[in-house]
Amino acid sequence: MNLDHQHDLLIVGGTVIDGTRAPRRQADVAVRHGRISAIGHLANHQATRTIDATGCIVAPGFIDAHTHDDQALRQRPDMDFKVSQGVTTVITGNCGVSAAPLPPRGPLPMPLDLIEVPEGQRATRFADYLQSLRAQPAAVNMAALVGHTSLRAC
Repeated sequence: MNLDHQHDLLIVGGTVIDGTRAPRRQADVAVRHGRISAIGHLANHQATRTIDATGCIVAPGFIDAHTHDDQALRQRPDMDFKVSQGVTTVITGNCGVSAAPLPPRGPLPMPLDLIEVPEGQRATRFADYLQSLRAQPAAVNMAALVGHTSLRAC
């Protein structure tokens, strides 16, 4: 077997929309080591796992650029409400609101009160917030903004 034709995953029979503005097309997608390794008619390729995507759209993961998922990443790390929509990356800390840094106790000023971080879970340093995410990784990637309201509250 040609090693170029051996993959970890084959997604077959789907309609590919690749995000390049190219017309949608019927194609198979192969993945090796977590990266797309081939796209096209891949009938002579093999994989450890195959997914039949007949009747489905196959697309790259979506980036949700405006979220308030700062706490959801910690409280619901499966992020099923994002993954089920094809979202693979979330941007947090929008609108000046981020889960860190926060004052250790006391009421949070508006609009920080919207993110509902209990006093015992508040991260006074952004590094501590990131460490809590590393300790329990979420199912999606995350890029974070540090909220200006959060900074002023400390």
